[in-house]
Amino acid sequence: MLNLWVAPIDRIDDARPATAVTDRNLGPWIVWMHDNRHVVFFREAAGDENWRAWRVDLATGDMRPLMPGPGVTCYIQQSSRHFLSELLIAHNARDKRYFDVYRVDVATGESALVQLNEGFVHHFTDQQFRVRFAVRHTEDGDVEYLQLDADGKWALFRRIGAEDAMTTRAIEFSDDGRELYWLDSRGRDTTTVVAQDLQSSLARSISSASPIS
Repeated sequence: MLNLWVAPIDRIDDARPATAVTDRNLGPWIVWMHDNRHVVFFREAAGDENWRAWRVDLATGDMRPLMPGPGVTCYIQQSSRHFLSELLIAHNARDKRYFDVYRVDVATGESALVQLNEGFVHHFTDQQFRVRFAVRHTEDGDVEYLQLDADGKWALFRRIGAEDAMTTRAIEFSDDGRELYWLDSRGRDTTTVVAQDLQSSLARSISSASPIS
């Protein structure tokens, strides 16, 4: 079985196992927490592909799940250096069709609902653990990014045409939340990294990636 081992980077021969699973390999996603004490990993049961987040305390060896189970799957919504022992985790315990966003204290395992999913593909969050967008697909294949307006209702922020929907997406906010970074193929035959100033809406290209195949 594939397990998680840890070691000082300059003394790999001193590696020791942090997990000891014997039934199924750990998933390929590993999150080293900013507190430098906890590591988050993923497990599923009997090949059901319902990936459940667990954490191991490297100081004590204690392991615990970070979400309900079985039959529930999840993904890491957001990590941030501002919250050393916390993550945003999205899972579908309430409704298998939709992933709600929870703020999880990895050290204690406690979690609190941040955003209920009311029919969206997913939500988009920033480094301060704020929900900034809800994302959905339209019937004609476009992708819509929506943000909450002054009345607390979701309003259109940006619509990505179907021809670019596979190669254009928001990837992260700047640390201060004032810029939004995109992978963007609109109006070009390559994908570039674009920084959008959210106050002025002006965008600047940071770098170009390979041509779209």
